[in-house]
Amino acid sequence: MTNRDQEETLVEGVSEGEVLAARAEEEKCIKPFAVIVERLVRFLSSQQEVNQFIAESVLEKAVAEPIQKGFKTEVQESPITNSLR
Repeated sequence: MTNRDQEETLVEGVSEGEVLAARAEEEKCIKPFAVIVERLVRFLSSQQEVNQFIAESVLEKAVAEPIQKGFKTEVQESPITNSLR
């Protein structure tokens, strides 16, 4: 707060103590908000790592599926079932 601001508030009949008390109350309101914002930023930052892992897993799955679709599968009897007959 500048000297000019202090002079203006004192002229209007508001004491310096009242101004400081109002300022302290304002800071009390801002601090919890800053903590919440900090937590959100940390959460969203950690989500990016998880999202990259999910994107990689999905990409691997998407690449693997078309390759598997191209294969022809034939049913073959196992040697064990042939020997039992």
